[in-house]
Amino acid sequence: MERAVVWEVYTSHTESTVTVGGLSAPPASLARVFATVARLGVEPRTVVGSGAGVTLVVPRPRGRAIAATLAAKGTPVQLSDSVARVGVRGIGLRVDSAVATTFCRAVNAVGVPLAVVSVESTDISVVCAEHRAEDVAGALAKTFGTATCDVARDHDHRPEPTLVVAGGGPH
Repeated sequence: MERAVVWEVYTSHTESTVTVGGLSAPPASLARVFATVARLGVEPRTVVGSGAGVTLVVPRPRGRAIAATLAAKGTPVQLSDSVARVGVRGIGLRVDSAVATTFCRAVNAVGVPLAVVSVESTDISVVCAEHRAEDVAGALAKTFGTATCDVARDHDHRPEPTLVVAGGGPH
């Protein structure tokens, strides 16, 4: 079995969350939301569904346009530009479930909700309130014994969107 290796903790301040509520017929309503977002040329990096709503994590400069377009169609929407993505990078992270478990416990230990979590083979991250990013990064660096870096606030160097859906995580 492949052994996971975590080599870095990072923070990124380049995204917004657009939370869409009132999806009375979820499949059809969700399709309309995605069609609107696609027409604007935006690929959500993370999508989290809960109940009759969905939260899209999108590039910060595009969040306002998405929220305004959806609101103009009468869709209940909430925009937050005050979020950060904090995560760990390494190799084999999805293969070794202990890494995700350890990640979630470290984030939970500092009181940050695990509502938007992304798990990939080389990256595990959580979207949190921007003012909590340092707390989360510090807890992860201590837990994994790694260095931290801060991605530029206006440029996310990840080459492609991330699409992973996760729920409330361990409590």
